[in-house]
Amino acid sequence: EALAGSPTMTAAQARLAQANAAIGGARAPLMPRVDASYTLNREHFPNDYIYPPPYGGNDFSDNRLALNVGYELDFWGKNRDLLKAAVSQRDAAAADVQAARNLLAHSVVHSYLNLQDALDQHGVLEEILSQRQDLYDLTQRRQKAGLDTQVEVKQAESALASVQVDITEEDTTIAKLRNQIAALVGAGPQRGKAIVRADLTAPSGVLPASVPLALLGRRPDVVAARWRAEAARSQVDVAKTAFYPDVILVAFAGYQV
Repeated sequence: EALAGSPTMTAAQARLAQANAAIGGARAPLMPRVDASYTLNREHFPNDYIYPPPYGGNDFSDNRLALNVGYELDFWGKNRDLLKAAVSQRDAAAADVQAARNLLAHSVVHSYLNLQDALDQHGVLEEILSQRQDLYDLTQRRQKAGLDTQVEVKQAESALASVQVDITEEDTTIAKLRNQIAALVGAGPQRGKAIVRADLTAPSGVLPASVPLALLGRRPDVVAARWRAEAARSQVDVAKTAFYPDVILVAFAGYQV
């Protein structure tokens, strides 16, 4: 639910789509550019002015159809480096999406397990509250029978109140965790309230005793940082080409009447 409806994932996917669009913009200068235009100017020449016949008092039109073709000879690799930078930024955005998925999944699981722990603790506190209530009632009866004093009654009453305070604090923690999970999945508070106490079992399998260091390089945030470094290096190459002249071939054809 979180991966499907979280605003965080929506924003990450939007950044990836933006990066994909930037690749199209960076690839365009590698191809010839073709522009077509058409203009129509219609002008009326006054009859009582400086224009002699047959211009005076008549309307004339000026039509122009033009086709412009331009191609930049990328001798210094500027446009190719711009494309490389855009591709690296796209790959970094894709890694960011996976990093957001991992972080969101971790946050949901962590909050859910904390909620289940809080629900279990709440159940234990309710059992303790029931025991303290029975002890308090028994102490009151013993005090009325002359077997205990008011001191024992106050002690039992204090122990009962202490558990009630713990239950109130646990209720606050449970409500906070429910709202936290609802926010992570991009839903309203009712989604968190629908989560009930579950019987959790230990996961199967055994964790490895050691993890190779190379595995760290597969983390999405590390991969994203590497791609951003690649994009920055390509941008440096683009900046160097600014010291060289641009060579652009231009051709045009048109018809005017």
